[in-house]
Amino acid sequence: MINFTLPSLFALIFSCLSIISNAQISSNVNFRGQLTYSNDLADIWGWRNPADNKEYALVGVTNGFSIVDVSIPESPNQVQFVSGTNTLWRDVKTWGNYAYVVNEGGGGLLIVNMSNLPGSISTFSWNGGIGFARAHNIFIDENGIAYLCGSNGSLGTLMLDLNVNPTNPPIVGSYTTRYVHDLYVRGDTMWTAEINNGIFSVIDISNKAAPVVMATQSTSSNFTHNLWLSDNGQYLFTTDEVSGANVDAYDVSDLSDIRELDRFRPGTGPNSAPHNVFANGNFLLTAWYRDGLRITDATQPNNMIEVGWYDTSPLSGSGFNGAWGVYPYLPSGNALVTDIEQGLFVLTPTYVGAAFLQGLVTDQSSGLPLFNATVSIAGTSASSLSSILGQYATGLANAGTYTINVSRAGYVSQSISGVSLSSGSTTILNVALVPSTAFTLNGQVENAATGSGIAGAKVLLESASSTFEATANSSGSFAIAAFPGDVYDVYAGSWGFSTILLDDLSLNLGAPVLLLPLNFGYADDFMLDQGWTVSGDAVAGIWERGVPIGTSFGGVQANPGADIPGDLGNKCFVTGNGGGAVGFDDVDDGETILTSPVFDLSGGGDPYVNYHRWFYNGGGSGTPNDSLIIRLSNGSTTATLEIVTVSTPGNSSWQSRSFRILDYLALSANMQIIVSTADRPGSGHLVEAGFDGFSISGAVPPGCSPPTGLFTSNLSSNSARVNWTPVPGALNHQIQGRKVGTSNFRSITTTASSRNIASLSPGTSYEWQVRVQCAGGGISAFSPLQTFTTLIPKTGVEFSAHFEPNPAVNFTHMVISLDQDQQLLRRVMDLSGRVVLQDQVEGLSGIHPYPLDLSKLIPGYYLVELAGDMGTQQLPIVVSR
Repeated sequence: MINFTLPSLFALIFSCLSIISNAQISSNVNFRGQLTYSNDLADIWGWRNPADNKEYALVGVTNGFSIVDVSIPESPNQVQFVSGTNTLWRDVKTWGNYAYVVNEGGGGLLIVNMSNLPGSISTFSWNGGIGFARAHNIFIDENGIAYLCGSNGSLGTLMLDLNVNPTNPPIVGSYTTRYVHDLYVRGDTMWTAEINNGIFSVIDISNKAAPVVMATQSTSSNFTHNLWLSDNGQYLFTTDEVSGANVDAYDVSDLSDIRELDRFRPGTGPNSAPHNVFANGNFLLTAWYRDGLRITDATQPNNMIEVGWYDTSPLSGSGFNGAWGVYPYLPSGNALVTDIEQGLFVLTPTYVGAAFLQGLVTDQSSGLPLFNATVSIAGTSASSLSSILGQYATGLANAGTYTINVSRAGYVSQSISGVSLSSGSTTILNVALVPSTAFTLNGQVENAATGSGIAGAKVLLESASSTFEATANSSGSFAIAAFPGDVYDVYAGSWGFSTILLDDLSLNLGAPVLLLPLNFGYADDFMLDQGWTVSGDAVAGIWERGVPIGTSFGGVQANPGADIPGDLGNKCFVTGNGGGAVGFDDVDDGETILTSPVFDLSGGGDPYVNYHRWFYNGGGSGTPNDSLIIRLSNGSTTATLEIVTVSTPGNSSWQSRSFRILDYLALSANMQIIVSTADRPGSGHLVEAGFDGFSISGAVPPGCSPPTGLFTSNLSSNSARVNWTPVPGALNHQIQGRKVGTSNFRSITTTASSRNIASLSPGTSYEWQVRVQCAGGGISAFSPLQTFTTLIPKTGVEFSAHFEPNPAVNFTHMVISLDQDQQLLRRVMDLSGRVVLQDQVEGLSGIHPYPLDLSKLIPGYYLVELAGDMGTQQLPIVVSR
């Protein structure tokens, strides 16, 4: 664990990453051009030169101020650069032909006269005669008053009148009540984002020498970073600069009753952080760090809907990299975005109105509104919870026809199909839910192979509004009383069996016993508690099972923000899961050990252990020196599978690993995997680890051995019979065969203990093997390979055959004379040559009758072809009725 102040944290979280290609994910935003820099970028503003109508991007860079001609958006061109103090924070605004640039490194206010662009500029430095050196941000209102917030010392938020002298403006007031991180001013009202207090303030500045606070309001994540006012002045939009935060919308039309209306997050995951939001008409454009530019339709501030995006960053999740700022006000309609690592982007948004959906959810019996009902648009992430008045509001960017799902605890879920949603308009859909009748849900967890109950099996049932857990009794049965009917995802598992998921299962009154069959196998996605144990002496960050909450440090993911993709559910084991600051719940002052239940591999085979692991080690003093160690034990010996350190490739991401167990240990009935990590005493480094997707592949259940007693019989030139000793309790057998010297096997399955193999080549050597699916549900290893060689046909010898009777009605005998045993192929063909019947005949030496069923043939004339080692014969037969 490490301790740090807020400034030192911010100084660490911006890291320089390599430039990548600009092929990014986007919607309703077109890429036009990009300009990369060798230094990180900060904020952005734009300006049009009234002399020639050229458009410029005014870019804050860590080592100065860049002016870029973006009149040809496909070819942005830097025309001027002003070097400055090296700092992560640099902000710029304009008044007339002047740019005003502040930074947190020092050097005062930079004033740039841009009248002669692109040819030349002139620069001025302003300190106000009061020692002004730095500020975090700047805003210039419609009256030419500049506001410098986050100033050094006790200067507070300075107010300068640019109209008096644009290169040496006088100070006309200041606000010092609280630290201001960013602000917005319209008329005589100043709106301040007071980040350290987690609030915004509304301040009367009609007398700028004596500002008066009229109202304050906390924001949803208590870290108020930036804000912007709607065109009509009724709504304020804010961002909180923390992982998982939102764009908040507030009704500020009555300052005595400020009301939060909605919170918006993009559908990219729960952990990304917003930075700066701007209103452009009814749309909000937000620089959303690792999620790039996000565009929101705020026509209905109580129902903000994302309608466009352009992801400038290759990173995702929590972390302070990616899009810093956006300027959406160029006359051309182009938007400018600064990505800290990737450079300046010139983009063209298409502002598409959202397709809104709203309505009322009520109880069908009483007509009363229902609170906390979930309304979702199937196939999308759009959803809403109904208010205490039963009202809901949601929507999405793409118009179309959708299915709407509505659910609430204690009610039968509804799916309404064919609901048409149109861009820029609102569809009203009122839904009356039918109360569900609570009942007792009975279930049975059983071995899929044997049908026997599995004692102690775990069951998890989740609907949109309810969660239930159960443990099977000694016979595998469970019962849940007062169970509300609904649509559920059902998980069932037990150690030694593979967990199953039955999704979208409708369970209502009258439902039959819920049967949950499990197959043999060791696999755990950690949606269920299957008995893994945690030990060790760490004081924090001990292993725990849950939905991971991401953290990051220096722009690098520390604790994972999600479990592995594609497995069952959303849980895994992580070392501490408290979220918040990166050092809050990492491993501290000791070791934490995760140990699996015992798994029995005494059945043999060639098993592999598979898992995904996560490791992060950073921060602190000196080179990080902690590790993640994964070991395997057979009860008497323990082997190390891997030691993961700070230099191991793939850290800060889920890594899939697989190890052949026999390369490390002998198999036993007492196998366990052990996952441990530790924070070395006195090092103070951050340590985070994760473990998910555990499985054993290729395991043979105890008592499930391959067949024995293999031999070959009935050899002929084109067939053979393979045989083995019957295996008690076998469900079926898989036989594999191939020509000796070839690589690919052909497979067939049988429940018997022998099988005739036909269509072989004469005088050819073959090899074969067989394995068994046991009653316990497992599959044995293959038996050792057996070989045989087919016979070479004799030449010059004929065989004879005739039918008794012929003509025949439904049945006849084919009387065949042979001088040796052989396999015969018999085919019945109509006069067109089409084969209508075909079978194999086990031919015995001598004269023997062989039955032929003709009942499925229509009356007529047929040819019967008989083929064997002695050659081929065709005999006519007449079928009559």
